[in-house]
Amino acid sequence: MSPITKKLIVIVEGLVILAVSAVVVYYLLTALGSGLGLLVIGLLWGLLGYMVCRVKKPAELPPGPPSS
Repeated sequence: MSPITKKLIVIVEGLVILAVSAVVVYYLLTALGSGLGLLVIGLLWGLLGYMVCRVKKPAELPPGPPSS
């Protein structure tokens, strides 16, 4: 997956998380809850970005027979 595609995934999904969470927080919680909700939203967005953009190391190959 290209880096641009990864960034777009993070931005779009993050905005969806932000919008849904903001509506829920607005209707269910007070001003203190809104601040807490924004903190949780930020952490979820950061986790999403990490999971999408992390570089996975290839599995190490087991040692094979000697070549000589």
